Amino acid sequence: MIAKSRSMVVRVCHCRVCGEGFVAHCRIEPDLDAQFISDDTPNLLEELVQANPDVLVMDVAVQGGGFDFAAQIRQCLDCTKLLFVAKQATNMAIRQALLLGAKGFVSMQESVNMLVEHAKRVAAGGYAFSDEIARRLAFDPLSDQYHLATGTPIDSLTDVQLEIFRHLARGDSLKMVARKMNLTRKSVDGHKYRIMKKIGVQDRVLLSRLAIREGLIEA
Repeated sequence: MIAKSRSMVVRVCHCRVCGEGFVAHCRIEPDLDAQFISDDTPNLLEELVQANPDVLVMDVAVQGGGFDFAAQIRQCLDCTKLLFVAKQATNMAIRQALLLGAKGFVSMQESVNMLVEHAKRVAAGGYAFSDEIARRLAFDPLSDQYHLATGTPIDSLTDVQLEIFRHLARGDSLKMVARKMNLTRKSVDGHKYRIMKKIGVQDRVLLSRLAIREGLIEA
């Protein structure tokens, strides 16, 4: 009889105790293998590509920005399922995670046992959300995806505008954003104007403060 394969789960966070505790609990499960990689690991992207996990459990607040880093991961490991863990579960952060194709978004207040259960659900092909987050979501059976059930001015940003917002809030110049996203500087400048008009922010300082408050970037 052929043994059932085990799913590889990689936990990326800054806290070694949290990461190693998660791995210890995963290894008790018959269907999971697990590995912890600290967010200050040199060549972190290369380490993850080599690990090639079935599920990547990533803190939003990792060094370099969880969402920015996850976008890079998505380009290299398109079959890896993303599960985000965050201290702030704002609508903006949840929407950004869903736009990156995340299969789950859970609160950092969850116990390690519950986080392992979420990882198991994602590994099995399902979605995993903390109860408080799930209440804010609606499922679209046609697209087989979740989306926020209610909207705000921030939620009216397009996918491209939300990514530009994140880069600008982190201090990138228009030229840098244009290069990262393969757009013209003029196009990025136009998006910047529309972003600020939609969310009622007048300068880059307030833009950054809003992004930090919403959990889109780290302070």
